[in-house]
Amino acid sequence: MRYLAMALVYALVSGCSSLGSSKPDPMAPIQDVSYKQLIQPAFANDFANKRVRFDAAFFATMNLVMDLPSKYQDQVRIHLCSSSNPPQCSNPYYDVLIAKEKSTPIFDIRQGANVRITALAVPIKAIAALSGGSSKKLLLLVESIEAGK
Repeated sequence: MRYLAMALVYALVSGCSSLGSSKPDPMAPIQDVSYKQLIQPAFANDFANKRVRFDAAFFATMNLVMDLPSKYQDQVRIHLCSSSNPPQCSNPYYDVLIAKEKSTPIFDIRQGANVRITALAVPIKAIAALSGGSSKKLLLLVESIEAGK
């Protein structure tokens, strides 16, 4: 229930829009990065439009996509954490998407399982509905996900 409440508040108080016209290069080399660093808005420019690989803990799939740019609303959204100790989810991140055609394996990943993800990092603008403030963050478009890493 707590997870559902957090997700609902997140969706209601934020919105996202795509930034700029530059696109990630799907043939660019993969850069290994720290999950905790990758999800910090301060590093969004450093990883924008790059292919990244990182380790995290799988927490759940999410049903909410209304706060995403419309071109991403047919993707499956997953919730990651840095902790693999459910129900505790430290450093949660909700802006991780996988194409529904590639998503079947994620429904078999158990909560708290360690995963290794390769993704394209697409910059988006996050807008807080309550304050009107905005910041840049990354939408992580999953190319591959491996459980048990």
